[in-house]
Amino acid sequence: MGKGEKTLEQEETLQAVLVADSFNERFKPLTTDMPRCLMPLANVPLIEYTLEFLALSGVNEVIIICKAHSDAITEYIRNSRWNNSKKPRVTIVVSQAMRCLGDAMREMDEKSLLKSDFILVNGDVVANIDLTAAVEAHRQRRKTTDKNAILTMVLKQGSVDHRSRPRAEESVFMLDGSTHECIHWEATKPYPLKSEKVELDMDRIGKRSEILIYSDLIDCQIDICSVEVPPLFYENFDWQELRSDFLKGILESDILGKTVYGHLLPSGYATRVVTPRMYDAVSKDILSRWAYPIVPENNMVPGHTYKSSRPNIYKEQGVRLAIHAVLQENIAIGQGSTVGEYTRIRNSVIGRNCQIGANVIIEDAYIWDDSIIEDDCKIVKSILGSKVTLNKGVHVGIGSMIKGNVSISADTRIPKNSKVIGDQGADGGLQYMEDPYEDEDEDEIRNIALGFIGAPSPPEPQEVDSDPESDSDDSDFGDAETAGDWKSEADATIDRAFAENHTFDIAVLELNTLKMAMNLDFHHLRMVVVEKLLREMDVTKAKDSVSKILSRWQDLFAKYLEKDADQIDCIEIMVDFCATREAHRKQLQYVLYEFYAVDLLDKDQIVRWYHSLADATGVKATIRTELSRFMQWLDTCEEESESEDESEEESEDEEDDNIKMAKRNKAPKSRKEPVPQEEDTMDLTPPDSPEVKNENMSEDDWEDVKVEKVKVEDDNDEEYESGDMEEGDDEIDGEEAGEDGQPPAKRARTAEEEEKIRQSRAEQKAMQLERKSQKPNAPLIQEAKGIWEKLRQKKLSPEEREVQMDALMDLIRGKVKDIIFKHDASRIIQCAIQYGNQKQKDEIASELKGHYAELSKSMYGRFIISKILGYCSKEYRGLVIKDFYGKITKLVRHKEASIILEEAYCQSNSAERSKLLEEFYGPEFALFKNAGGKTIEALITENPAKKTAIVKHLRTVLNSVLEKGFTNIGHLTIIHHAILEYMTFAEEKQMVDMIELLKEHLVTILHTREGARIAQLCILHAGPKDRKLIIKTLKGFVTKIAKEQYGHAVLISIFECVDDTVLVEKAIIGELTTDGLVPGEYFSDLMQDRFASRVLLYLLCGRDRKLQPAYLVDELEGMDAVRARTSKKDDTLRKEQLLKAISPFLIKTCTEKCGELVRDQTSGAVMVETIFHADGDKSELLQSLANLASGLPDDSPASPAKSSEPFNAVKKLKEDVALAKQQEEGIDMNEHVMLSRQATFVLKNIVSPRRKTDATETLPASLEFSTLLAEQLQPNVSYWLRHCADDPKRTSGTAFIFVALLERGSTEAKSTILKAIQADKALIKLLEERIAEKDLQVEEPAEALKGKRKRNAKDNKKGGAAQSGFKILLRVFTEASV
Repeated sequence: MGKGEKTLEQEETLQAVLVADSFNERFKPLTTDMPRCLMPLANVPLIEYTLEFLALSGVNEVIIICKAHSDAITEYIRNSRWNNSKKPRVTIVVSQAMRCLGDAMREMDEKSLLKSDFILVNGDVVANIDLTAAVEAHRQRRKTTDKNAILTMVLKQGSVDHRSRPRAEESVFMLDGSTHECIHWEATKPYPLKSEKVELDMDRIGKRSEILIYSDLIDCQIDICSVEVPPLFYENFDWQELRSDFLKGILESDILGKTVYGHLLPSGYATRVVTPRMYDAVSKDILSRWAYPIVPENNMVPGHTYKSSRPNIYKEQGVRLAIHAVLQENIAIGQGSTVGEYTRIRNSVIGRNCQIGANVIIEDAYIWDDSIIEDDCKIVKSILGSKVTLNKGVHVGIGSMIKGNVSISADTRIPKNSKVIGDQGADGGLQYMEDPYEDEDEDEIRNIALGFIGAPSPPEPQEVDSDPESDSDDSDFGDAETAGDWKSEADATIDRAFAENHTFDIAVLELNTLKMAMNLDFHHLRMVVVEKLLREMDVTKAKDSVSKILSRWQDLFAKYLEKDADQIDCIEIMVDFCATREAHRKQLQYVLYEFYAVDLLDKDQIVRWYHSLADATGVKATIRTELSRFMQWLDTCEEESESEDESEEESEDEEDDNIKMAKRNKAPKSRKEPVPQEEDTMDLTPPDSPEVKNENMSEDDWEDVKVEKVKVEDDNDEEYESGDMEEGDDEIDGEEAGEDGQPPAKRARTAEEEEKIRQSRAEQKAMQLERKSQKPNAPLIQEAKGIWEKLRQKKLSPEEREVQMDALMDLIRGKVKDIIFKHDASRIIQCAIQYGNQKQKDEIASELKGHYAELSKSMYGRFIISKILGYCSKEYRGLVIKDFYGKITKLVRHKEASIILEEAYCQSNSAERSKLLEEFYGPEFALFKNAGGKTIEALITENPAKKTAIVKHLRTVLNSVLEKGFTNIGHLTIIHHAILEYMTFAEEKQMVDMIELLKEHLVTILHTREGARIAQLCILHAGPKDRKLIIKTLKGFVTKIAKEQYGHAVLISIFECVDDTVLVEKAIIGELTTDGLVPGEYFSDLMQDRFASRVLLYLLCGRDRKLQPAYLVDELEGMDAVRARTSKKDDTLRKEQLLKAISPFLIKTCTEKCGELVRDQTSGAVMVETIFHADGDKSELLQSLANLASGLPDDSPASPAKSSEPFNAVKKLKEDVALAKQQEEGIDMNEHVMLSRQATFVLKNIVSPRRKTDATETLPASLEFSTLLAEQLQPNVSYWLRHCADDPKRTSGTAFIFVALLERGSTEAKSTILKAIQADKALIKLLEERIAEKDLQVEEPAEALKGKRKRNAKDNKKGGAAQSGFKILLRVFTEASV
């Protein structure tokens, strides 16, 4: 393999196909109005994670293929940072026929968009891995060991209960032990409950010495595919999925002979958000920093301003928190959101501009942007779409999803696993989405349900009895699994513990085992034990029965009430239980007292919860009133207890020791105070409770609230006594723990560790400085940097700059070549060239003489050459170009050098350009330069025998540039020139071969004159299939091309040559007319654009030399001979079909915006031709245009009415640009059209066309318009004619309109105008006086008037043209009167 070939392979472009559609409805109704890939995950759209991961893996081009919500995806990419990204370059392909992943691959095959190995991913992948090693391994495997390796699956090992593993989507992989070739794959499902048996064909094993069987691999469906994958999908039309169809088809086929491999990731994070449960898991992984560096404070999306604080709380700027709001852990809150008093948030994400009221509980929930949650709401394990409103007291059940823009009425209780799609159903209640899986069997429904948020984990499969007769219902899972409800199993566990009098250790072990098996958290266990106590309580003797239960199970309750937040949660559970049970509610004060008496509940937490009910209504308000006496007693007894503590400190210490010993021995703790035996003991009027919440708090007060005042629960404050942690407790609140029982990201460093880190960093910094000081010229560069810092200041005076430049030159003189390749020194030299005097600039350039070509290849050195070309004398520009001689064909393929070569080419004269281009013609021209440089035409003319060799070598050079796509040739006009020369002198067959290489590059080059001409020749000589592909490459750029100086000619060439008018109508005209939110919204921009208007005029009038530039018409006529061979459709038929496609948009736009378009010179011409040539009914357009002439000028125009449409930034920006253009061109939209020079010119040309056209086309429209116009002018004819007489210069256009109406208008129009004049005797007298003043002869023939209407420069300067307009009007009026 040659050196050049190796370089090509190493730099092979890496593509990726991102399938944006999910092909399922797991996230409905959230995805009804938006695609899954744009759903916010930790307030970042899902597709951002996938694109970031692909960029990290070195992908050069990402092809996004989508069907559903394609407009939303296109709009998002267009407005995101990926729109202008060069690596990766993002392309969107819309396939309306796509129903599955197999269809996506077939679409890729049809469009031929994939050139080499590519990465296949879905739009919901979240990963922080780098696939460079996996891609390289895949390529090397195909080149060396197995050329039939068609696919490499990227897999990651994870524990069976790892939360990033999708439940119900498990698989078994069998891989070769040495090569990791996939031998067998089998999908497994949790239901039905049975042991999975995998059948394997032993012939596949063959002579393999080792087989690895994995059931714990996380399949992220990230695959590295060869270009053979899409064709296989195309050949096997029934293949829909990549694993179940494609993978099994490859593994089980003896004919295809292809192989699949697995690549096991050694580390990193990778998974897919395929279900709501995975949405919850991945969100928590990001918040918990398991996916680092994918964390909110890295602000992946421009405009995000997240900052982190412990424990894993992320807030953007502008977040406002009430003083007593409680943020516990793993929380992200977006910009502009507010959180009210006593609201508790945990393991949740709040979007931007959300309003969270007071006393709200949000746990494991996800609330998207602009939502409103009013007071006393409760949201647990649910997802709320954007702009959802929960009115006061709404409780959202576990596993629910609420569609955006839905408002829920106050005190509504939404059942668990609900999907709310509207706020008004048939019965006046909520609208719920129908279950799409109701027709599935029971086991399949269970598997689907495992994807819900809050759903239990799948059970472990049981051993299946070999005897088929032994089937029975005696399963260990019993009714709990049958019902799919964790609650019944948990209640059974605690009931069994109470009934069988289990020990504390056994009870905790059973509950922890249940927690892990059911994927529960401590809130669920707390609910189980608290509700068990309340059920066991004797409501007639509440205090005694609760005391008796706590004496036995106090330590069990203490296990789940260790933190302050746990205690508040416990009280909430009690309140929720008692709210629907009046007998229990009346005894709640005694339950709280017993819990307080044995230190299970603290006074601060009880008071805090009590104050949170300040604005409560309904049953909670009743409970607050009933507890008022207990709260007063609590305040009083606590004060007495504190005074006793101060006087008896020593005895209290001894008592505490006894209490602790009693607790160790499982004995109940002694009471704090005498127990109130009767209700009368607390029968006191409750004092006014101090309300923390200030109703009069202003916005400024909100801003003054400091972050430090927010109560934050820190895991580092937790303390565990020996023996409290049981087996299975290594998981803290659902997080995988490290060796110390805490997640590594949360553990605080010790002072010793911090000191070691500081010392290590100091040592590293010192070592780095030492290494830098040992490098050559380090002191020189360091000193030069100090001068450079001063020199580059823009406010530096010329005298001081001169002093600094002299000092810098003294320092670097003679050493420029030694330091130029250092990135920091390169900036110093650039600054010196920019700010030095001419002598200093040339001195630096002289010192680098002979090294220009070498420097142009350097990442930093090329900027020096750019400065030399821009700032040094012309002599050195010539020296730079001369140094390039002999190396042009190499430099043009170099990433850095090609930029400098292009800059030098653009600054060269014609002789220098010819010398640079000569090296494309053959190696001899690189060695022997002609004196003045010769063009390829001159060389072939002098020696025709050399034509074949020159064209051949030119093709070789161009192939090396185009075949592997080394360089983006869009900015290289030297390459454009070379390609055009090849296309000009190559044979027909050679041109067709070149088109194959060029068709994907055309969209990048047609902005130059040469590039546009190349595109025209490609379209001319290409066959139907290649023309179709060329047109498809223009997708998304058609409007931009139409507005380009040279690009618009390419679109006209397409209209001339392409026979498939349906394709042209859809791909070209369709895009021209849909540049906006609605079709035709900004079509008027094209009509007013200088170049885009030529495209529209061609569709209306064809090759009209008065409307098209002469060079373009000449080019089109020169293409006729070839077009006769390559295009078969009749020209007339083609033009009729295209005109029919564009006409409705032209007529509609002209009608709706006639007032704007008629005042613009460019769009006015399009409007005139639309009236005469467009296909369709134009009566409404003519009427709208005539209506503009009605009325009289208004000196104080009314301000436009305020639009009721929602604000649209893109639309507003385009309107501002149009307004700026009008102001620049002196167009006043408030000026009456009869006074607008351009508008009157358009109206006159419609009544009296300047060009001779077919009367059957133009005459009816002219006559009809003249009648309509005369009707509008009739009431004000006297005014306008007097105005013409008083101000003939300003009203010259007005006069010519009346001339046209009287000369060429319809009979009705002439009659209308003359009658209006004759009705005003004073006006007739005025006109007769003006006729006498001008000494006009009535007998003068009309033919003689034509010469007098001609305008010349002298007339324009003296106002002669204006006078002649009125003069002609008087003459015509005289003739008409006679």
